[in-house]
Amino acid sequence: MKNILLATTALVASTSFALAAEVSLGGFAEMGVVGGEVNQLNEDDNANELVDRDGQFHTDVDVDFSLSGETDGGLTFGAEVDLDSTQEGGAFVPSEGGDDSYIYVSGAYGNLSMGDTDGALDFVMKEAIIGGTIDDVNEHAGYNGNSGLDGTYDGQVARYDYSFGAFSFAASAEIDDDSDSADADLFDDFEAAIDDIEDDTVLGVGVRYEGEFGGFGFGAGLGYQQTGDSDVIGLSLDMATAGGITAILNYSDYDNVPLSVGTFDNDSDAETDQIPFNAPINDHIGLALGYEVGAILVAVNYGVYDTTAGDVTGYALTANYDLGGGAELQAGYAHADYDDINDFEDTDNYSFGIRMNF
Repeated sequence: MKNILLATTALVASTSFALAAEVSLGGFAEMGVVGGEVNQLNEDDNANELVDRDGQFHTDVDVDFSLSGETDGGLTFGAEVDLDSTQEGGAFVPSEGGDDSYIYVSGAYGNLSMGDTDGALDFVMKEAIIGGTIDDVNEHAGYNGNSGLDGTYDGQVARYDYSFGAFSFAASAEIDDDSDSADADLFDDFEAAIDDIEDDTVLGVGVRYEGEFGGFGFGAGLGYQQTGDSDVIGLSLDMATAGGITAILNYSDYDNVPLSVGTFDNDSDAETDQIPFNAPINDHIGLALGYEVGAILVAVNYGVYDTTAGDVTGYALTANYDLGGGAELQAGYAHADYDDINDFEDTDNYSFGIRMNF
């Protein structure tokens, strides 16, 4: 095997295109213990039930491929591919079962990317979360990743962005290539909530500013995405001091966008789907505070969705210790309150372990 690899490496190095292109490999691995509770769909009676997730071992390996090159005219191009290992120890697959890759072309007049990339709203807003936890425990039910309407259709987003000085501008689109909705097939009573976000392109636009004032960094982002009668507008503010304090505040206003939270086992392949609340979101508020001193980082994040059926709230506590060399101890605890919507019950989850970045 070693001889084959050496021969293959020599062959690739001798080709002309390899001289103008670069391929790099990175990723992370994490192992630890996770536990708590999760709301799952009981497919026998199509109702929610609370399932205890007893303390169990957790492992995850993520591999990132970065490919890049440059034309004779100075235009750069490349692709990013993210692969996750399965919990059962099988082959590597696209993250979360999707096509987690994108391609880009970049030059003096901006950057064009296409694939599983962020829409304009997500691009200009900063997520209200600080630090990391094993199995992403700190991404609770009240957490908002600012994805807006990304993934409404096939998740293939085209985004153009351009930076000038402290400002960045972005515009994005996601085209509906299939009017049939998987969610509507799974939940007949959910069809009405998503009818208005079908058969129309998701369009987004956003602007971001990053600068320094009085010894601390400051950032602000404003974005908007729309499809059919559904839209979301978001504002993000963040600051970081030289003393190690970081604060992030987000606000998003929604119109005719239903909330889906929670996961359940879809079938034997262990893929997961979202449980719909069938309740449109009015708005969301997210807040994160963190303090870093030496190798220690402690943080808290809080989020609340105000929906027509009630509030979905969550908070998380995070503690990280940097071991150096890319290794970090991570501990986290999260609580979620569903306000009894669809008979969802409050949950508590925790995790502890080590993450290794490569």
